[in-house]
Amino acid sequence: MNEEGKFLLFRVVLATAFTCIAVKWMVGQLDPTRDKKQKAKQQAKALMNKLKIKSNVQVLIILLTGPMKLFT
Repeated sequence: MNEEGKFLLFRVVLATAFTCIAVKWMVGQLDPTRDKKQKAKQQAKALMNKLKIKSNVQVLIILLTGPMKLFT
């Protein structure tokens, strides 16, 4: 692979990474339930701190919001 091919591959990888990050951010900003999710996450963290559980917060969020909310 010559220098031009390497540079082209680098540009494609960089553009793909930027696009993925930008789309993920945009979807998060446009999500109408974003505030509810953030509030649920904060409540879950507070409850886990109160119960002195040092585990993954995702498990409690699934219990509070339902499994389908995690994938949206």
